[in-house]
Amino acid sequence: MKKTISINLSGLVFNIEEQAYGVLQVYLEDIRSILANQDGLEEILEDIESRIAELFNEKLNEHKQVITEDDVDQVISLMGSPNQYKIDEEDDRTHHSESREESVHYSHQKRFFRDDDEGVIGGVAAGLGHYFGIDPVIIRVIFVLMFVLGGSGILLYIILWIVIPEATTTAQKLQMRGQPVNVDSIKDYVHNFKDEAKSGMSNASRSVKNAAKKSTSVLSRIFQIFGRIIGAGMLFFGLIFFVLAILFHFGSIGSFFTVEGDLANNLNSLTDLVFPNGSESLGFWSMFLSVILPIVFITVTGAKLLFRIKGKLKSTYITGLIVWIISICTLSFVGVETGLEFRNDYSTIDKVEQQEAFMGDSLYLELSDSYWKNDVFDFGYNDYLLFDEDSLKIGLPLIRVERNMTTTEYEVAVKKRSNGSSLKYAKENVNGIKYSPSLSGDILKIPSSYSFPTKDKIRGQHASLLITVPLGKRIILPANMDNFLVEFADCDHFSDDFLEESSVWEATEDGMEFVALYRAQENLDPADKNEEEESDELD
Repeated sequence: MKKTISINLSGLVFNIEEQAYGVLQVYLEDIRSILANQDGLEEILEDIESRIAELFNEKLNEHKQVITEDDVDQVISLMGSPNQYKIDEEDDRTHHSESREESVHYSHQKRFFRDDDEGVIGGVAAGLGHYFGIDPVIIRVIFVLMFVLGGSGILLYIILWIVIPEATTTAQKLQMRGQPVNVDSIKDYVHNFKDEAKSGMSNASRSVKNAAKKSTSVLSRIFQIFGRIIGAGMLFFGLIFFVLAILFHFGSIGSFFTVEGDLANNLNSLTDLVFPNGSESLGFWSMFLSVILPIVFITVTGAKLLFRIKGKLKSTYITGLIVWIISICTLSFVGVETGLEFRNDYSTIDKVEQQEAFMGDSLYLELSDSYWKNDVFDFGYNDYLLFDEDSLKIGLPLIRVERNMTTTEYEVAVKKRSNGSSLKYAKENVNGIKYSPSLSGDILKIPSSYSFPTKDKIRGQHASLLITVPLGKRIILPANMDNFLVEFADCDHFSDDFLEESSVWEATEDGMEFVALYRAQENLDPADKNEEEESDELD
């Protein structure tokens, strides 16, 4: 039975035998007395204690919880006896060289740490360079190429930054370079640090070992130049995208597109029409941060590569990463919430009633308003947007023309559809759609847009016009209909060129068929149109 005591060594608590504690205490006191006149004594002792604590910790396991005297002796043999590092004024170099030769040799394994002293951002590339024995610039160029070619460079760098610990103690910095960690190497490291500080060097750890100095080879210089070129590109494009992102989110969309209406001034006004009530601001800001933070990261990284800035921004990068992840999660949540409001759909078909008796065998399609403007916003199939505080208009609805072989009457109907979080809300959204063509005699007047209240949000509202033409009869379309989305059922030979000018279409047994271009005379009465139609047609 042996008596044990608890000690605190470099912040770690160990149970140690009383005899072993006595040996360890004498060892540390000998080191203190022998190195009493050395600069940085306290720092040397702290690093020695840290290394001893690390070695003690390696000797403990679930079956062994106490440090024995044998353990202390083994650690002392690894660290080296303090007497062999005593430096006399007369035989400094001779005795020091002999002590190194007499030092206990043991195998040491290089460990992977982040080197924040030589790092540009988080020290990952510098740590990889030490571990594999290559220039960190080459590692940085590889990360940049991975980002440019596939986009995985940033993600991989962030993961390594989070997972790999930073070399903070002298022992860790020596292990990072594959050097033995003993009293001699720790003392040399601290001395080198002091010497470099006095000479004005910014990174003291660079002189730990001559092999750690940066290579001045031609290959290294080429990679450094290449790294600066990559940095210049990242900085240039980062600044451009930063300005565009700010303008797009907070400036006028007119800088990019033309959208009519007082509210159509920035992305915020458009997202208000999409995100659910109560989540508009949350969705907008999370979307903005999700876009702007990677741009800022690219811009700052490019500046650091180009100008070789060595400022420590670790806390800033970590904070930005946390904010970016929160933004992505928030945007995903708002996106799912928005998507749930599209899970049900509802549609109706309303017949357009004839207001006057129909005359003739041709139905003339006319626009009830002017739809074509050169400054409108292209929104798929040349649609356009126009919205204010109360309503949103979407232009150029679908027009579908098909034959009818069972009746001799023209039939016109409006199909409306919408989505909603439930069937009830989908139906309410359909009822909010306003699209009112009018059929009077042989004239069908159609609006160029349909509208719905902005309070209904954009939930897939759509209106389309269905026109059924009896077999053997015709429909005449106005010019510029190629800007509409027009469908002809069972039409084998169709081209948008047919719709650039006023065109005549006939319902045949094979489907709708293009007949000819049509040019109506300005003073021609509707009743006389059929008489003059044949003379105005062009094959």
